[in-house]
Amino acid sequence: MKNLLFPLFLIFSSFLSAQENEKIVLPIDSTTNLVTYSGVVQIKDRTAKQLYSNGKAWFTKAFGSGKATIDFEDNLDFKIIGKGKIHISVNGSFGKQPGGYVNFTISLFFKDGRYKYIFSSFYHEGEDYQKSVRVHINSAGPLEIEKQEGAISQNNWFAWKNNWNFLKEQTNEEILSLISSLNQNMTISINDENF
Repeated sequence: MKNLLFPLFLIFSSFLSAQENEKIVLPIDSTTNLVTYSGVVQIKDRTAKQLYSNGKAWFTKAFGSGKATIDFEDNLDFKIIGKGKIHISVNGSFGKQPGGYVNFTISLFFKDGRYKYIFSSFYHEGEDYQKSVRVHINSAGPLEIEKQEGAISQNNWFAWKNNWNFLKEQTNEEILSLISSLNQNMTISINDENF
């Protein structure tokens, strides 16, 4: 039996080590050193006003039910700046469970035939939730931190060890999905007179 356990232990250990080494690298802005997703998209047949209207409609649609707020909007210079929030789940002892929120800033700038988006200032915020017992997920802070052991962990270190990377992976997937939906929404024709 001992001869069987040792090889299993080695295989399991190497599996965990391999998982730990597969870290996602989020895009870092070289000027601000913040995790930043940005891009300029050309849409030749749209005015700045039309793009602004589409951007505002996308913001409301993408973040309905209080998951975002528009902090600043300028319909003369065609800018929208707001805050978004996505819910994250983490791997717990009994599968996925709530892992808090990742908050971020969204900036949208519009000109005739093009627009620019910037998603930045990502910050993990903990949460409390009730399952069979009350659980508190600590805030882990800015996503620029390379490794955040313990910040989003509970009593079971083994089960929560890789959650910082998992949180970054989920954030990356969610933001790329939001950017895709923004790009799709910007090509939709909206009657400007309705805004």
